[in-house]
Amino acid sequence: MRKIISILLISTLLFDAFGYIFVYLQVGFYFKSDALIKINDYIPDNELEKITVAKADMLKKDLAFEILNETEITYGNKMYDVYKIENDNDSVHYYCICDDNVFLVVPNSFSLF
Repeated sequence: MRKIISILLISTLLFDAFGYIFVYLQVGFYFKSDALIKINDYIPDNELEKITVAKADMLKKDLAFEILNETEITYGNKMYDVYKIENDNDSVHYYCICDDNVFLVVPNSFSLF
């Protein structure tokens, strides 16, 4: 009987801990997507930095351009938050804001990997 109660108690605590982690990740995703929508509505396209990269050059490894995830890129040793992407026949246009504060938090963050 004690064994069953201890197993139930441990499984309840683990379920509770994983539930908090899941909620934390979902709330973070919600706030990030909500912030992107509000920034897109607030900042006009002419105030965003436009980075144009040829599709042929995106395959090269020596280019100073890297896609980190769907909303972040690095270009020329700077990190950018991407707010809009337009595709042409031979190039991709990224409308971004430079995220200089990332390097203040973790200096030389790209040399860690």
